[in-house]
Amino acid sequence: MDQSSTTSAPTILELAASESARKTIYSNIIVTIIQRQALIIGPALAIEQARQVDGLQFDANTMTCSFSGSGSHIIDALIAKYRDFFGHAAVEVCKEAAEQYLPQITDDQIPSLLRNT
Repeated sequence: MDQSSTTSAPTILELAASESARKTIYSNIIVTIIQRQALIIGPALAIEQARQVDGLQFDANTMTCSFSGSGSHIIDALIAKYRDFFGHAAVEVCKEAAEQYLPQITDDQIPSLLRNT
């Protein structure tokens, strides 16, 4: 039997690399959203709102973040925080900030508030 023609399930290393890449993409989306909001509402307010998102840690000095849990849910929570504080225009700003990263993830991995529905 020729094994080159069969497809196998991804290995643990492939899954870990995929998860790591997705986490990096989500981190990039988060940081870019915060930076874009900072241009509009000011850094202090943008960072203050981001720090209120459960599971998200943002370092303003290095402009990096880490998060626990689902990156998609963290991004939705971040966008909702800006939306609740500043209105629907904040969602549009977030969509524009994230659009460069969305082709790198599958449709089902795109945070719901970033989908064009």
